[in-house]
Amino acid sequence: MHHHVHVSVTTETKVHLKSHHGKFLCAEQSGKVVADRADCREWETWTMRTTNGKTTFQSHHGKYLCAEPSGKLVADRSSPAEWEHFHVIQQGSHAALRSHHGKYVCAEKNHKVVADRSALGPWEQWQVIPVGSHCLPAETKVQLKSHHARFLCAEPSGKAVADRREAKEWETWTMVTANGKATFKSAHGKYLCAEPSGKLVADRSSPAEWEHFQIEHHGSQVALRTHHGKYVCAEQKDYKAVADRSKVDIWEKWQIITVATVTHHPVHYAPPPAFGGYPPAPSSGYPPQSGGYPPQQGYPQQGYPPPSGGYPPQQGYPTGLNPPGQYPPGHY
Repeated sequence: MHHHVHVSVTTETKVHLKSHHGKFLCAEQSGKVVADRADCREWETWTMRTTNGKTTFQSHHGKYLCAEPSGKLVADRSSPAEWEHFHVIQQGSHAALRSHHGKYVCAEKNHKVVADRSALGPWEQWQVIPVGSHCLPAETKVQLKSHHARFLCAEPSGKAVADRREAKEWETWTMVTANGKATFKSAHGKYLCAEPSGKLVADRSSPAEWEHFQIEHHGSQVALRTHHGKYVCAEQKDYKAVADRSKVDIWEKWQIITVATVTHHPVHYAPPPAFGGYPPAPSSGYPPQSGGYPPQQGYPQQGYPPPSGGYPPQQGYPTGLNPPGQYPPGHY
């Protein structure tokens, strides 16, 4: 006689959930859930456990994320039952969370979070970011290493190439992140710019739309998505750097190496240009190709799409926990 034994395998990962608006999902001590934090710390960290295709999210306070039948989303349950389980649906580089009631978790523009949406649009898509993969300070000295093991270099002429075997001053960039977008300032004081033609240069004196990039996570690497919806690519021939690729493959992935953290208190960054409206939900697939993400906010999933900028002190944030401080140099 053969006995069939069903084995349930549970995977567990600590993650941050980032909304389309570039803010992190936060569980406050009261059990309230919001998506208004620009930095990922303890309260924005969730233990994600998946068993048989169903996933639970346990907060730093030990409580579980729960979608009530009314569409209200809370994080105050001591143990997981049906309402505390979600179906995680992959949406390209993002993920959607569908509740037991068949509704999607949504981050509204005012940072309120609900679980009452019947259809998927950008607001119902989240970046699931493994803890430690890429929560950098707002201003950081970095080097960008391509798939071909060459560093992105800004020459004094403003030309951007990815042909340097070693990283020195010209291969070091000041990366400033704000509202889910990043700028890269060269050692010559100029900004990296992606032109509509797909040309990549480092000759702009101040950052506007074309000088802002969305950082998408791909495992331990990142992709840089331009304002025009294209990706920065390091080609193998002549190690040319361009910004004209429509999808991410190995040549569009970069390793961000942290050199030093720049600290200024307080830090004030000019936000990217204002966004004039909310983009229509894509009919199929992700992301929409026209114009990219709203310049105001937006960021990356499990190893996929972007960081966040300075944020004023948050009401209700725990005292005595680790404040945003010095991040040691290392590989992100």
